Amino acid sequence: MADKTYDAIIVGAGIMGASTAFQLARRGLKVAILEKGAQVAAGSTGQSSAVVRQRYANVELVQLAYWGVQMFHNWCDRLELTEDRSGFSPVGVVWLTGDEGEDQSIYVRHFEQVGVAGGMLPVEDVRTRYPSLNLCTHGLDMSGAEHDCVDPQSLLVETKGGYADPQGTTEDLIQAGINKGVALFVRHQVTGIQSSPGSHTVTCANGESFSSKLLLNASGPWCHRLNEMVGVELPMKLAPVRVQIASRDRPAEVTGEIPVFASTADQIYARPEANGTQLIAGSTALEDETEEIEDPDNFDADASLEFRERTMHKLHHRLPMKSRGSVHGYAALYAVNIGDRHPIIDAMGPKGYFVANGFSGHGFKLGPAMGALIARMMTGIDLLGDPTVDASYFSANRNPITSSGGVLA
Repeated sequence: MADKTYDAIIVGAGIMGASTAFQLARRGLKVAILEKGAQVAAGSTGQSSAVVRQRYANVELVQLAYWGVQMFHNWCDRLELTEDRSGFSPVGVVWLTGDEGEDQSIYVRHFEQVGVAGGMLPVEDVRTRYPSLNLCTHGLDMSGAEHDCVDPQSLLVETKGGYADPQGTTEDLIQAGINKGVALFVRHQVTGIQSSPGSHTVTCANGESFSSKLLLNASGPWCHRLNEMVGVELPMKLAPVRVQIASRDRPAEVTGEIPVFASTADQIYARPEANGTQLIAGSTALEDETEEIEDPDNFDADASLEFRERTMHKLHHRLPMKSRGSVHGYAALYAVNIGDRHPIIDAMGPKGYFVANGFSGHGFKLGPAMGALIARMMTGIDLLGDPTVDASYFSANRNPITSSGGVLA
């Protein structure tokens, strides 16, 4: 079968591949996306909790996340679409502190520097907007012992953050790319790559082959398979890691608006789902993101009973739910950079081969901005309004990214 020739080939139709394809097409390139699944967002993206937030310990990450929030608030204009399927819900993001009363000043400075809407708000203002949310600084005693809830004086709030629909968001990015000439090929699993300087021929399991000067590995937890095909070994360890989510219907007693919220004391985050009729919750505890998976095509996709019960117990501390209800859950994969939990974005191996791997759970919120950043790295073309962060910040041979305090950011 004859080769199909493109300027750039992207492997992976998650949010990173979709966003980059759109941005490459904006730069005039003929682009093909190869996706081994039956639809877009078939891997990590489709199972993402899709939180859209901007609180990071490094200003570069804040800048990228802020760029994404601005895009979500101007979705159809930015993508030149007439229909918005992103499902973006700007319910706000509330950061609940623990007993130690963590210092939020670095985040406030970053918000002010970048222009993020929000900051430290009086607890009375937070309670007025979110009357059902328990703002207690104490973590729940998992033994069942009662404790007296204590409110902080103020909380860090992102007033324009929220959450989106990961499937609809990716479909919109794909459609925006198709409108500019991007070709999408689903059920096209890459089985081989032949590379010479500035030329790549990609073969798929169905026998079709594609050629291009530029080739991007945006295949998430499957990234090592492609890297091995071109002889690339990443200097930091990346691993597919299993993460779990619990969900339940929202009971009638949980009234008013519910934000995205994260509790340091309880080590959970949660948000509304399905137009506010459901609640989903996950863990922020590092130990819940350490289960490395050898084969990303073969893992337990159900949330464990222990995780569901533990997470719902903590969620009941935060929202006034009288009954446990029917608790469901699922498990998905992150491609985690064990080195510093930030992605590797770089040109590696044969000329024209690029990696965008290891987003460690940050990929969805950073995806809109990362597409522009990666497209600029691949082409050298800088468009008006692009994020100002340079891709070299995420280079493969960097020192681990740390916050100003010297800890992993």
